Amino acid sequence: RLTMENIVITLIGIFAALFSLVMLWYFIRSIGVMGKRSIWLAILALLFSPLPQIVFYFSQKDSLTPDEKQKMKRFFWTILAYLVFVIGAGMVASITLNN
Repeated sequence: RLTMENIVITLIGIFAALFSLVMLWYFIRSIGVMGKRSIWLAILALLFSPLPQIVFYFSQKDSLTPDEKQKMKRFFWTILAYLVFVIGAGMVASITLNN
């Protein structure tokens, strides 16, 4: 049976999957940027993300190429967007399921 709750939960799930794929894409790209400098940095980034990426970005900001800066910034923006989405989706799901 098609209800508003089912539609909302399905849409939230689809958007969460898409956000996850985008975040994974930029996560891999950020590890690639760090891996060019040192394989150990890339391993740290893989294990403890996003803290190594943040430290790396701010410590190496002047030596990064514009393309590398863009990749790192996009990774940070996807993390922020994902957090906002998760909070918003939780609120919408809560409101929808409580009504």
